[in-house]
Amino acid sequence: MTGSRLGTLCDADSLTMCWALSLLSLAAVLAAHGLSATEPPRPDLAVAGLAAESLCVGLGNQVVVTVLNRAASPVVGEFDVLLTVQLPGRPPAHFRSTVETLDPGARVEVRFVRIEIVAPGQVLLRAEAEPDQRVDDERRADNTAAALVPAAGECGGRTAGPGTALTDAAGDPVRAVWI
Repeated sequence: MTGSRLGTLCDADSLTMCWALSLLSLAAVLAAHGLSATEPPRPDLAVAGLAAESLCVGLGNQVVVTVLNRAASPVVGEFDVLLTVQLPGRPPAHFRSTVETLDPGARVEVRFVRIEIVAPGQVLLRAEAEPDQRVDDERRADNTAAALVPAAGECGGRTAGPGTALTDAAGDPVRAVWI
């Protein structure tokens, strides 16, 4: 290893020590950048969008949850997306859908259909990616998003309502769009 900074330490008699010092140097550089030589990158699921068609009383309601993998590592194996719909004075209704895999940087839209709203009023929508924590997710704080959405009367003539601003559990903005 002549010509390197470790060259004076690396001769035939101290090759093992030279190798150990090189690994320590590599580990220090990786740690300084928040990486690990022994830990592969992990996926990072996030709820990137929560969209609700203008909600109304009846079965004609749809909610779309957009899930994004923000990391450079794929999600290997399936994970669930859970949608909870909470109406005032009623127990929450839970809807679950399974996503088979998600590549790095990819997004998937999970559409929940035929959601019944039984009375007009404020409806709490809460979406959670990977609620069972089977995926070794890098950050879990961005796996949920919620919005309080008004539900109108009967589902006859629908009109699009304004967008609803919401944040995830980490306080970062999440886009909610009326469709």
